[in-house]
This record gives sequence, C-alpha cells and structure tokens, in this order.
Amino acid sequence: MNNADAELSSYRGFWPATSIAGANAVVSTGFAIATVVAESSSTAWYAADRAAALLVALIVVVALRHRAGLLVVGWMLVGVQAVDALIGLATADVTKTVGPAALAVATGVALFLAARSAEGSKVRPDRP
Repeated sequence: MNNADAELSSYRGFWPATSIAGANAVVSTGFAIATVVAESSSTAWYAADRAAALLVALIVVVALRHRAGLLVVGWMLVGVQAVDALIGLATADVTKTVGPAALAVATGVALFLAARSAEGSKVRPDRP
C-alpha cells in the first residue's frame, strides 16, 4: 500500500463509519428484497433497485478505501433512511419510523466523527 492509499483509510473513523453504513445498506436491501418477495409491486422493485445500488456503491468505496466516497455514499444512505422515517411517521407506523430514524442517526454520527477524525489527521507543515 502506498502513501496515498494509507492516507485514504488510515484515519480512525473510516472503519467504524464503514461498519455502520454497511449495516444501514444491508438492512435497507434486506427489507427491500423482503418487500419484493411479499408484494412484487413495481414500487417494491424500485426500492430494491435503489437499495442494491447504494449497497454496491458502498462496497466499491470500501474496497477502494476512499474516505470521500464513503462520506458521499454514507450521507446518501442517511438521506434515504431519514425519508423512510418520515414516511413511517406519515403512516403512523412506529416501527417504520423508529428503525430508519435510528439507522439515519447512527450512520450520520459515525460519518460526522469520521469526517472530523480525517480533518484532525491531515499532515500540517511545520511552523517556524
């Protein structure tokens, strides 16, 4: 691994953020697939397509150990879960509100901490 690769994934917050974002993407994809199996409506297929695309994007970003990519895909996952929580709220379904909201908050906090950790680990030139 060269210095550029080490810089991309060496900061402390990369792997915890990856783990939480990964759990978010897997849960989202799992529920989408379960809905396709149960209903097989076009809406369910669209949800599964969206969830699978985000999961694949996350896998690619992690394989490349690219922190900026992790932040982009991670915040997209946060947005999807936040909207899912709002839909659950609108339909007065507590489990469809609390679950996505918890995933959105956990992922958001992990990404925030990862971004902060990355900023703190940047090499700064020595001052005279």
